[in-house]
Amino acid sequence: MRKTRDGYDAFSATVIQAEKVDRLRNEVQIKHEEDYREALVTIKNDLKLMEGLDIKENLQDQIRHWFIECR
Repeated sequence: MRKTRDGYDAFSATVIQAEKVDRLRNEVQIKHEEDYREALVTIKNDLKLMEGLDIKENLQDQIRHWFIECR
């Protein structure tokens, strides 16, 4: 660190810029986290709508088959 007025000003500007970049990065990260959580819910709901009935029928068939084999 230089003791000249310009040296301190340059250092302070660099620190301020680094803090600004860090704050902006945190804001973007929070936004992406929110988008990710919303996408998880949407995908889960879409999957239930599209394949929920098929999955249920397949499980029921497997259970019936297992009961038949065990008898």
